[in-house]
Amino acid sequence: MAMTIMHNTSSMMALGQARKNDTDLGKQLRKVSSGMRINSAGDDSSGYAISERMRTMIRALGQDIQNTKNGGDLVAIAEGGIQEIINNLRSMKAMAINSANDHNTDADRQTIEKEFDSRKQTILDIAATTNYNGKLLLTGIYAEQQIDYSKASPKTLISGFQPAFSSSKSNYTPKTPTTNQTKSGGSVPVDASFIGATTGWNYWTATGQTAPTGTKQSNQMAVALDFSGLSTSYPSGLDGMGFSILCGGCRQYIDIIFDASTTTSSYTNHVTPPPGEAYNSQARAFTIGIQNVTNAADLAKAIFDGVSSVQSQVTQASAADLTATNVQLDTSHNLRLAEINGSYYFLKDTQPAIQFLNGLYGGPKNDFDEVPYIPGTPLIVHTGTKSNQHVEVFINGMYPKDMDLEDVHVVPREAAVAAMARLDHAVDYALNEITRMGAYRMRLEQTEGNLTISEENTQSAESTLRDANLAKEMTGYTKANILTQSAQSMLAQANQSSSNVLSLLQ
Repeated sequence: MAMTIMHNTSSMMALGQARKNDTDLGKQLRKVSSGMRINSAGDDSSGYAISERMRTMIRALGQDIQNTKNGGDLVAIAEGGIQEIINNLRSMKAMAINSANDHNTDADRQTIEKEFDSRKQTILDIAATTNYNGKLLLTGIYAEQQIDYSKASPKTLISGFQPAFSSSKSNYTPKTPTTNQTKSGGSVPVDASFIGATTGWNYWTATGQTAPTGTKQSNQMAVALDFSGLSTSYPSGLDGMGFSILCGGCRQYIDIIFDASTTTSSYTNHVTPPPGEAYNSQARAFTIGIQNVTNAADLAKAIFDGVSSVQSQVTQASAADLTATNVQLDTSHNLRLAEINGSYYFLKDTQPAIQFLNGLYGGPKNDFDEVPYIPGTPLIVHTGTKSNQHVEVFINGMYPKDMDLEDVHVVPREAAVAAMARLDHAVDYALNEITRMGAYRMRLEQTEGNLTISEENTQSAESTLRDANLAKEMTGYTKANILTQSAQSMLAQANQSSSNVLSLLQ
C-alpha cells in the first residue's frame, strides 16, 4: 500500500512539473513567434505600462511630423502667392517709371494705365483666391492685428488740433464736421474747422513783442499743432501721409506731406489736380522730410523747420510781418506757421474759417482712425505632444488696399511720380510678408527634423524595452521544450510504474 501511495505521489509531481514546463514553453513560444519580450502586462507589468506610453508618444510624434509637413505646404502656398504679387508690383513700378517720362503722350499714359489697372486687379485676384484646403490665406483673416470695430473711435492726425490763446471758446468756435469747402459747384466735408471772432487774438501781444507800424496781424486766429495723441511708429508710420489746410471761404488749400526717407523739405507752387478735377491756382504743397522724427514734438518742429527751409520759394506778403519764428505758408489771408514759446501754431488773418482735411482731391491722407487693435487669429500648426506645442502662423492681408495701392494711378505724369514711392512701400510690405513666410518654413522644417529624431529615439527606447532578444529567447524556448518533453517522458514512466504495482496486486 505504501508503494502505491509513493508511486501516486511521483505521478502527481511529474504531472505538475509537466504543466509548469508546458506553461513556460507557451510563454517562450509567444516571445519567439511575436519577436517581443513583453506580450501582455503579465510578462512585465511596469515595462508594459512604460512601453504603452511610449507607443502613444510614437503615434503622436508621427502625427506631429505629418502636421508639420502640411503646415509647411500651407506656408509654401502663401509664399508662392506673395511672390506672384511681388512680380506684379515689379511690373507696376516699371510702368510708373515709364509713364513718368515725357516721351509719352497722354494717350500713351492712358494705355499704360490700362495695363497698370490690370496688374492691380491681378493682385486683388491672387489675394482673394490663394488658399490651402479651402482656407483663404492672403485676405487678412490671419493678420497679426485686426481692428476692433466695436470700439472704433475715429481720429486723424489733425484731430488733436485746438484753438489757441483764447480765454473764451466763443472766440474760436469749432464748426460742425459737415462744414464744407466749395469744390466745382459741390462740397467736401472737412475733419476740423475753426473760426475767429470779430475781435481776434493779437499775435504781437501774445508773444510779448512790439507790433510793427502798419501791421495787418492784429486780428487773427491761431490753431495749435498737437500730435500727442498719435500712436504710430516714427518716422516710417507717417511716410507718405499728411493732411490739407483749407480756407473756409475760397479755393485755397495747402497739402502737408511727410517723407520719411529724407531730412530735406520741398515746396510745390502749383499742385497738379487729380484726374477729373479742374486746375486750382491756389493749391500748394509742402513735402516735409521727417527722417529724424522720433516723437510727436519732433513732428510739429519738423513741419515748422520744413516750411522755414523753403521760404525763398514761397511768395511773400509784406503785410505778414514775417520773422524767423513766423513763417509763411501762403499769401491768401496771410496763412502762416509760428513758433511761440516752444510750441507751434497755424495762424490765419480773421475769417473765414481755417479748416483741415485728410485726402483732399486725392492728396495726402492717413489712416490714424485710432481704432483699437486686437491680436489677430493665427493659423495653428500643432507640432508637439502637449496642448501648447504649436506654431502660430500670421499672414497679413495682401489686397491692394492693404498695401495702400487702391487709388494709385500713372496718369497724369505727376500721379506716376507719386506712384513710384507708393509702389516702393508696397514692395517693402510684400517682401516683409514673404520673408516671414520663409522664416515660418525654416522653423517648421527644423521642427520636423527634431520631431523625426524624437520619434526615432522613442522607437529605439520602446524596442529595447519591449522587443525580444531572439537568441536568448530561442535558448529559453529550446530549454523549455526539452524540459516539457522530459516531464512528459517521466510522467509516462511514473504511470507505467503504477501499472506494474497494480498488476502485482492482481
